[in-house]
Amino acid sequence: MVRKTRPPARLEGDTIDVVHHARSDEAHGSAVWVRATDRLRAAGSSLPTDTDDVSGAAPRSAVGRGGGAAPGPRARGVGHGRIGGPPGSTSGTPEERVRRVIATARAQTGRGFSYSWGAGGYGGASHGISSPSPDGHYDHDVLGFDSAGLTLYAFWKGAGIDIGAHPEAQYGHSCARRVPYGQRKPGDLLFWGGGPSPTTHVAIYVGDNEMIEASWPRDADSIRVSRVGGPHGPPMSTVVRFIE
Repeated sequence: MVRKTRPPARLEGDTIDVVHHARSDEAHGSAVWVRATDRLRAAGSSLPTDTDDVSGAAPRSAVGRGGGAAPGPRARGVGHGRIGGPPGSTSGTPEERVRRVIATARAQTGRGFSYSWGAGGYGGASHGISSPSPDGHYDHDVLGFDSAGLTLYAFWKGAGIDIGAHPEAQYGHSCARRVPYGQRKPGDLLFWGGGPSPTTHVAIYVGDNEMIEASWPRDADSIRVSRVGGPHGPPMSTVVRFIE
């Protein structure tokens, strides 16, 4: 009789060498599975990999023991759409809370996150949803934020405020105050509207006629600091203030 030797059990915190990772058809939700050098598989939510493009059975670069993966977005089984996450602190003066909100949003720039329809939530960047965007893009495997996902995360992580998951909810939130555009301050939300939806885009005003937004084109610079009144044109005449 041939006796098979079982590899030692993995413990939380162990480091393993990854030789392959792919999205599993049998996994639930957006789970990403990896195959390690010991021929076992593990859920990729705890394993940073070198790409956000996980598909089929395509091989990916290894993440060695103690070694870091390549910079940029990493697929960690973070899920799709408005993912959950812990709230940030609600303490501090209004000015301090606004600074944390802006800092949270600014920290998402320069990380290679793309604009992704339905992406971003309480836990930060995520993959987009399965439904196509209004302009026909399928962002199900695109890691990043859409405009409301970024503002949602910034206020939740930066100040512990749930501002709502969509531009319409954020604009009409019962705990916010609508202020004329001429009285805008850093931390206010700017909105654009038109077409079938009353609000189609949202950004965080940061002062000096600049804003932080998640917007097309879909590339590594989608989350950025922009001038107000750029490609989107002038915003709506009313801004929304959550912190004062």
